[in-house]
Amino acid sequence: MLPSVRCPGPMTRRHFLGAGAFGIGALGMPDLFRMRAAASESTPTDDTAVILLWLPGGAPHMEMYDLKPDAPAEFRGEFKPIATTVPGIQISEHMPRQARMMDKLAIVRSLNKPVLAANRLLPADLKPIGPAVDEARLQRWGENVFRRAEEVGVKTIVWGSGVARRIPKGFPKEQAREQFLKAVASYAPLAQRHGVTIVIEPVARTDSNFIMSLADGADIVHTVGHPSVRLLGDNFHMMIEDEPPSEIERFADILEHFHISEIKRRAIPGTYGDDFRPYLAALKKIGYDKALVLEPEWTNIQTEPALGLKTLRQQMADVGWN
Repeated sequence: MLPSVRCPGPMTRRHFLGAGAFGIGALGMPDLFRMRAAASESTPTDDTAVILLWLPGGAPHMEMYDLKPDAPAEFRGEFKPIATTVPGIQISEHMPRQARMMDKLAIVRSLNKPVLAANRLLPADLKPIGPAVDEARLQRWGENVFRRAEEVGVKTIVWGSGVARRIPKGFPKEQAREQFLKAVASYAPLAQRHGVTIVIEPVARTDSNFIMSLADGADIVHTVGHPSVRLLGDNFHMMIEDEPPSEIERFADILEHFHISEIKRRAIPGTYGDDFRPYLAALKKIGYDKALVLEPEWTNIQTEPALGLKTLRQQMADVGWN
């Protein structure tokens, strides 16, 4: 999962243009296939410049650009649409300045690259545990998320959401566990129906106070006992919690997804020289053939992916994993 962070304030133009993220809760593309077909018929251009805005905690798509005012209440946004400078395009009533300059903007409605995995299943304010769980909202959220995931081809959703699942001070841990199990069990058949696998992500004490080890995550997976609920490993969180790589071997039968990053500043592999070989050797030993994912805090999207892949491939070769 992406660690919860405060906005650092002013940033450089390079950093701004290089930052980006894709939150599954903000996917509002029920017309994906129609738009994809239309895009395939359009005339290619050389205009490739894109500014991608990363809004942690930002409004979802259906409250900004795709309000669906004629859709049933469970699908449409709660705000009213307003006209823009482009005939036929309406956006949220809370975005009047963008409405006045819509002729200079473009709304991206389809992707030509697959998005196979997504993370941060729940927003921070949607609590699956605690004294005031809104089960109806949780269910609506899940139904929308998994339906939209199928529409865009997402196969795996990471259930990290450390802030959302943090146990409130003074709240009984065992009660929180029972609530979380109930939430996961309610989402499991939804995920299965839409061809999605949920992977439970243990996160370090810096991100949450609940499910902080592979053993904790395995407890949830085994107790729910559903084929669409599996376990995620992350060397970053394992290192903070002093979990040895040998723990990977203990849970080989349910491990479905693994994140890789350096411990300092959660940097891309190759930045500070972290050694991932013990984790890679453990994964090789269990015959791991699932997703191995780079999950750093990106600072330069133009150069870091190549560095991360080069470093990871070299260390994989070092442990005989080709």
